[in-house]
Amino acid sequence: MVVKFSFGSKNNMLCGGEVEVFIEVYLKRPELVLVGGGHVSNAIYNFAKFLDFNITVIDDREEWVSEDRFPEANRIIDNIPKALESYPTDENTFIVIATRGHVFDKQALEVALGKKAQYIGMLGSKDKVRTILQGLREKGFKEEELKRVYSPIGLDLGGESPEEIAVSILAEILKVKNKRSGESLRISVF
Repeated sequence: MVVKFSFGSKNNMLCGGEVEVFIEVYLKRPELVLVGGGHVSNAIYNFAKFLDFNITVIDDREEWVSEDRFPEANRIIDNIPKALESYPTDENTFIVIATRGHVFDKQALEVALGKKAQYIGMLGSKDKVRTILQGLREKGFKEEELKRVYSPIGLDLGGESPEEIAVSILAEILKVKNKRSGESLRISVF
């Protein structure tokens, strides 16, 4: 980026010259936090590493967050809610909750709602999502807090394999990250 500054009598400067200043802007890479190291998280990881995300995987099962499964990710093997609670997040953080069960998902979501993040998504069926969100309402979470949750997660692209689900989740994350509509770019020529 080049910024030009002009100096002259308007600025009470005697030289009246111009200066070019080169400013190099370094943007922090977006942070993708995968809570749960299962098949869908592994598929998300495999695509997200090409999208220049800094990726962290949190799970309490060492075999599910091994270096073989996530070789380029920051891996945290610990109690899921405790690890997520201590994990630093900001407006450039995208959290995907895809643990091995409802209990862990609910615990992770409860912690995630207290964190700064641009995106909080949770994998699950509509019934599971309704049950977990109702449980959080009963614990005192407000509707505006729960509206932060993208769940069921992903865009409606169809498909059932972990890879197809991963593409739909990453498409939704990119939609949010880039502040886009997610609509087709197709032009009708007929």
